[in-house]
Amino acid sequence: MKNLAVLNFCNNKLKGSIPPSLSTLSNLSYLCLDSNILLGLIPGEVRNLENLFELNLSKNKLNGMMPLSIFKLYRLSFLYLDSNLSEGPLLKGMRNLKALRRLDLSNNILIGPIPS
Repeated sequence: MKNLAVLNFCNNKLKGSIPPSLSTLSNLSYLCLDSNILLGLIPGEVRNLENLFELNLSKNKLNGMMPLSIFKLYRLSFLYLDSNLSEGPLLKGMRNLKALRRLDLSNNILIGPIPS
């Protein structure tokens, strides 16, 4: 599965946390895990998915702050983290996502100013 480019598990009933082992799929460009029952934090190992173009983790029960490692995904164009239990401030590291075209953080518990 090392050459896998697209992984779509959306709209299932997957439970538990996001396995850090997903980060070994270094050719992955599309990862969709939305509309499941995933809990816990987004693993910091996500930074190893350097070819990721779209990441969709919407509509789960992910909590905590966004990991700083997400801001090292320089090819990321679409990031969907809406409808989770994510909390905390929006981080200035978002400005590193130069390729970002669409960002959805709605229905979370975010605080603080919007980064410029």
